[in-house]
Amino acid sequence: MEVLKWRTGISAEGLSARLLLHNTLQKWTLQVFAHFSLRFHRSAHDRAVQRAVLLEWDRHTQAAFSERVLLFTDRLAHLHPSSSVSPCSDPLMFIAAPQYERCVLQRAWLTWRKRHIRNRVSADHAAAINSTLLAQVLQVWWQLAHRTDSES
Repeated sequence: MEVLKWRTGISAEGLSARLLLHNTLQKWTLQVFAHFSLRFHRSAHDRAVQRAVLLEWDRHTQAAFSERVLLFTDRLAHLHPSSSVSPCSDPLMFIAAPQYERCVLQRAWLTWRKRHIRNRVSADHAAAINSTLLAQVLQVWWQLAHRTDSES
């Protein structure tokens, strides 16, 4: 052990303590890294699932909007027949179809937003009513628990 002290300038006990601390910190770092790596991959998986659900919803809504746009363009084409085959060559069709699609998207967004706000407000209101009712129950319980025999 003296040879070790002569070469490093540290006693065997000090070197053992340093190695133990180093090994402990290294193992702890590896475990923490593994935990965060697992958490990152889990959240990446959650984001992927959420993205897939949103893409499916987007595909569904786009299909519904496309059906409405096709109905609108058919109606418009029936009302204003064009001599050409391409619907984009007709200026009225070229302008009307995207505007109608934007209008439908805007209405869908506003409807969702109103419903979302209404649901959030009703949930907040229900929570406030529940806390008020709980406070009243606790107040009555407190009064009944601390009532003296002379008051009853």
